[in-house]
Amino acid sequence: MTEKFDNADAVLIDDYSWYEANRENVNRLVAAGKTVVFVELPPGEYRIGETKIEVEKTKMGSYYFVSPSISHPVVNWAKPMDFKFWYNQSKDYVTPFLPAVFTAPEWTPILTSGNSDWLGDKGQTLAAAELKYGKGYFRICQVELMNRLKTNPVARRFVGELLGKR
Repeated sequence: MTEKFDNADAVLIDDYSWYEANRENVNRLVAAGKTVVFVELPPGEYRIGETKIEVEKTKMGSYYFVSPSISHPVVNWAKPMDFKFWYNQSKDYVTPFLPAVFTAPEWTPILTSGNSDWLGDKGQTLAAAELKYGKGYFRICQVELMNRLKTNPVARRFVGELLGKR
């Protein structure tokens, strides 16, 4: 497995079971300086690195917006309203792009949201975050990016930054 990824700067994972099967090698690559990005994890509990992550559906339907953590280098170029109402090329109109959020106390926020319902406000949750692990980073992105990169310059730049193309 590692010979395929040793020369990559970043590895994108869209299937957590693949990470579980390759956990030791992936963790070693990240510790050596690689960036690993998990995208759109389904609701559930996960163990990434040495931490636990809990992903849950957003309480009141999928969201049309998230808030960038302006102090984070991945999004410090963004304006507060850049991450909202993104056009979806496959639908030919704006659609929600955040169906699930996560909590991970040890992780640093990149994009945040809330997860309130009629019963109360659960406070800040994560839409994207990172964990420093050795010399590299684990990142999670719950924002649906498919069909949004050609027509949303902010989405395109965000993906580049998320993968470490600074």
